[in-house]
Amino acid sequence: SLRLAAGTPRSWSALAAAAAGDSLFAFLGFAAGAPAVLELQLCQDDGSGGCRAPSCSPLRLVMGKDVAVAPRPPTWRAAAFQDSSSFVPCGFLAWDGDGCCFSWRLDYSSGPLERPSVVLDRLSLQPPAPISSGCWALGRFRPRNCSQQDAL
Repeated sequence: SLRLAAGTPRSWSALAAAAAGDSLFAFLGFAAGAPAVLELQLCQDDGSGGCRAPSCSPLRLVMGKDVAVAPRPPTWRAAAFQDSSSFVPCGFLAWDGDGCCFSWRLDYSSGPLERPSVVLDRLSLQPPAPISSGCWALGRFRPRNCSQQDAL
């Protein structure tokens, strides 16, 4: 599984968000190995107003307090979530080979100048219908011009 997400915490000022830069995060779920979350920086300032070559680096994984066992391969039914109005602006959900649901959420507690880490948590969600049933979606849907209060 491959999923992409982007986001920065809403508590950050515009200056902090600009210092962090634009990053895209990729979740890689494998059939025979542990999943990984990578940070993709598509355009980094080279100091002269231009862009350096894109870079890709794995993020540090932190086990959540309720996670006794890491997800078992294969990882399937991955979904990305993004919510710029939240303190957890993006992350990923996926089911492991035992049918357990896990979340990989980005943790920005080290600030805008450091790479975020990824916190792994086990969730009590049931797996969706069998894998052959097609697409499914995760998210909150509302019109673009709708305020947060109107959506409730």
